[in-house]
Amino acid sequence: MYFTDQQWEALQKMTSSSIFKGTTWWAYDFGIGRVKLNRVLEHYELEYPTHIVTLKKDVPPNGRDLRYLRMLYDRWGSYMKSRDL
Repeated sequence: MYFTDQQWEALQKMTSSSIFKGTTWWAYDFGIGRVKLNRVLEHYELEYPTHIVTLKKDVPPNGRDLRYLRMLYDRWGSYMKSRDL
């Protein structure tokens, strides 16, 4: 399964919020350590404490990566809501 348009748009939102002025990443500290989503040109990188995964729209993500992306999106949404943005 490839990224849906809605999932890809979620990655764009997390890495281009106007509140972070010029920042092209979003990160959160989970039990495994900091997991960071970076926007890099036309793709994204999901940075784990031990390795980096390249995310491209036309390449299916694995289940673990999708799980952490969902958790990152949930944390991002909570943060934005707490700031009333």
